[in-house]
Amino acid sequence: MNGNILIKPSVQQKFDSVMQSGRILFFSAPCGFGKTALANALLRGHRTLRLCADAPDFTLRTLPKNWDVLLIDDFQLLQEQETAQMLCELIRANPARRFVFLSRGVPPSYLAAFQYTGLMTTLEPDDLLFDREDIRGFFAARKAAVTESEINGILKESIGYPLGVAVTARWRQAVRPGNRSAGLPGGVQLLRGCHLSPVRSSYAAFFAGSCPL
Repeated sequence: MNGNILIKPSVQQKFDSVMQSGRILFFSAPCGFGKTALANALLRGHRTLRLCADAPDFTLRTLPKNWDVLLIDDFQLLQEQETAQMLCELIRANPARRFVFLSRGVPPSYLAAFQYTGLMTTLEPDDLLFDREDIRGFFAARKAAVTESEINGILKESIGYPLGVAVTARWRQAVRPGNRSAGLPGGVQLLRGCHLSPVRSSYAAFFAGSCPL
């Protein structure tokens, strides 16, 4: 746990490996998987230059010199061949620096060479989903009471989707001690309700392979 962000040991291990001997950490997951918050937590203490591909002034032509890690959010928007070539040249010309890309899509083909040579590590949705231990730790860190049966229900309804777990934990924090029966039991009804049911349905479809990004 880093602040209020849960960092799974497997994710921390992959991040550490990239920092030591890799070049690129590529987050490939839909909205709500906590890519930005997780990347910021992992990069705490690193000199990081943060860019967003949807910013009107986004450019790779003139970058400051005082950074060790370049983070680019909304990476799926980088479609121009000139930008792709410029980025690849930047990566090759800076072997001591690291690159973190946050995308709602899969890694583009122009980064394939880095992946084939072991210089790029990809974090996919399955890497970011919460399991029972993750949910238990997430609730404990927020001092939100939860039983084992409730954890099972949350995992079943959220399929481990981080946003679903986080919203349920926030709801549980709002329930007054001694009034556990008030509201929704264990977050299960919450995840079935109007606020998250579209999210749950879309991500259930995504993991079933029927919902293209």
